[in-house]
Amino acid sequence: MVGEPVASGLALDESVMWDRNFTVAAAAVMSPPIRDKSHGEALKHALAGGVLQLVATDHAVFNSTQKAVGKSDFRLIPNGVNGLEERMHVVWQEMVVSGG
Repeated sequence: MVGEPVASGLALDESVMWDRNFTVAAAAVMSPPIRDKSHGEALKHALAGGVLQLVATDHAVFNSTQKAVGKSDFRLIPNGVNGLEERMHVVWQEMVVSGG
């Protein structure tokens, strides 16, 4: 079976999206959205067990000025984050260095 977990989902949880600082919270708006910590653990187990065989990112970079368009309506925040260049570093840290 082939799956596509977002690399950010391996290392982050949704708490960053609740940050009181709009710039910090808006920076994490992506698809699929980052879920709670249990989803990240499930992704790690599936990746380690071979259920998932592909790690992808929602690489669509927007700066803080562009994300600020949605300050009064979160539905208008451009959807996407950087990730392509960090993807394998995140996977290595979360799956290999951690012993997963």
